[in-house]
Amino acid sequence: MGLRQSFRIAIIAMRVHVRQRRGKGSEIESGAGGYPKFRFVVLAFLGLSNILNSLIMLSLGIMLPNISDDLGLSSSQQGFLGSSMFIGTMLMSMPAGLWLSKPNASRVLLGALAFGTTFVIVQAWAPNYTVLLLARLAFGVAIVARQPARAVLTAQWFPKREIVLVNGLVNTTYGASAVIALLLTPFLQVWLNDSWRWTLTIYGAIFVVVTLVWAIIGKERRTEEPISVPGLRGGREVGGTSPWGVLKDRDVWMVSMGMIGMLVMEFPILTLWPTLMLHERGIAETVSGGMLLAAAISEGIGNITVSAMLMRQSSKGMRRLIVGGLVMLLVGTAVGMNMSTSVPLLWVYSVLHGVGFSFIGLIWTVPFEIPGITHRQIAVASGFIEAVGRLGGVFGPWFVGIAWDATGDRVWPMVISSFFGLTMAAAGLLLFRDRSAPDKNQVENDTHRRRDHKRLQNRKETV
Repeated sequence: MGLRQSFRIAIIAMRVHVRQRRGKGSEIESGAGGYPKFRFVVLAFLGLSNILNSLIMLSLGIMLPNISDDLGLSSSQQGFLGSSMFIGTMLMSMPAGLWLSKPNASRVLLGALAFGTTFVIVQAWAPNYTVLLLARLAFGVAIVARQPARAVLTAQWFPKREIVLVNGLVNTTYGASAVIALLLTPFLQVWLNDSWRWTLTIYGAIFVVVTLVWAIIGKERRTEEPISVPGLRGGREVGGTSPWGVLKDRDVWMVSMGMIGMLVMEFPILTLWPTLMLHERGIAETVSGGMLLAAAISEGIGNITVSAMLMRQSSKGMRRLIVGGLVMLLVGTAVGMNMSTSVPLLWVYSVLHGVGFSFIGLIWTVPFEIPGITHRQIAVASGFIEAVGRLGGVFGPWFVGIAWDATGDRVWPMVISSFFGLTMAAAGLLLFRDRSAPDKNQVENDTHRRRDHKRLQNRKETV
């Protein structure tokens, strides 16, 4: 009898292990509120994947002078190269949000890491401009594939009150990637005799290690989701809602429009500003890289501070004030970074520019706070914001690169692009509305839900 019981216990243990490896088991050690402690491992890998993606994005600005000399690129081609990754994200964000939000989120993240690894290596050994351009475009698709997994895993593993802090921490990892990209990249290029190819190869090796580790330990957590989304007129399926219904929410559109202008301002700074500093101010890439690093570090500190503060005090008015004030600081310091000729002032502007980005974690929390939203709808909303916002990432470097060739002036195109960031300040004034009172859409949606449930009940009684 004892042997049979031992055998039975072993079989049960094996089944539990298999279920957990497939992402269906949540019966593991829990922290506060019943949420598993494994969520901190999930947070670490979400941050790590963000670091790797930002690393490839940020290192381009540092390597671009060497890439340009090696491949003989014009200013327009440099601008297109800076935009190419965001064309991929723009085109695929919505399809990815829809297609990749339904499968196992852990496996989606694994696939995104593996796909990204492949095209980092292709970039490193691209024989010409066309292959390099297409490889960066494909890498943009890998970034997009990660977004639905990040949204779903965040919703699965973290209680609602922690999500603003989680988004703040994940966005703070941008600072860690800046440390690697803006300090290590110039060092590696010097150590490798200005070889941008071997620099990217080393980064590709880091991708391989992270991908293998997630393949071993990654899993998702199954949770119950709301039947419908109050306030939305989305799908009217019984037991769920259409993933497209979330796109009728005004806040999703406000965040998307604000993202467009903000990225028109920011991505020329990330990709072309070191070149501007080198040719117009005589400032080496190592120094301009250090300035961008200072901005990234101050952004990280600011993100953690703002997110922690909002966990305790999160009134609608305070949120609007934070977004509006920080965006004004962001735009003003961007203008200063592009116009100033004083090196000490450029350092000050860079640090304050990073502080201006402290609202990013709050902005990415908006889809999670739509009442009753499902995990799949969170992924679709996040994908939509990513797709629409990336229009700015495509247009910004492209506009500046073409303006450089057309006018011969490198400063004023950068200054003009900076003012597009004001769109986020306008969006911030319209966000964070009170959703406590039901509106017309909510009433209509609830009516349809009750009607559909009544029909289902009648069918069951007939059967």
